[in-house]
Amino acid sequence: MNEADFATQVYDLLSRFQWRWTHFRPALTGKGWRTPLQGHAGFPDIIAIRGGRFLVLELKGDGGKVTAEQQEWLDLFRAGSAEVHVWWPDDPGLEAMVKILC
Repeated sequence: MNEADFATQVYDLLSRFQWRWTHFRPALTGKGWRTPLQGHAGFPDIIAIRGGRFLVLELKGDGGKVTAEQQEWLDLFRAGSAEVHVWWPDDPGLEAMVKILC
């Protein structure tokens, strides 16, 4: 499964379980696909909050790998006491994602 299709499943779960969340989506420009953000590269895919819980989610398609820049962000969020997860379509699996998000 590609990352875009997997992300759609995660968005649906976040909404179903009433998380407030955001994902900055890339846009096609004259220089190719770009995400219009300033700052350091590798920002996580999804930031979500509900009650006192703060989630940081990095999503990968089949075979995707976390880059060094992404890992730096994830480590910093984890050090700040966010719940950090890197998910692939089959890992952790739908049942585990529901358990985390409900």
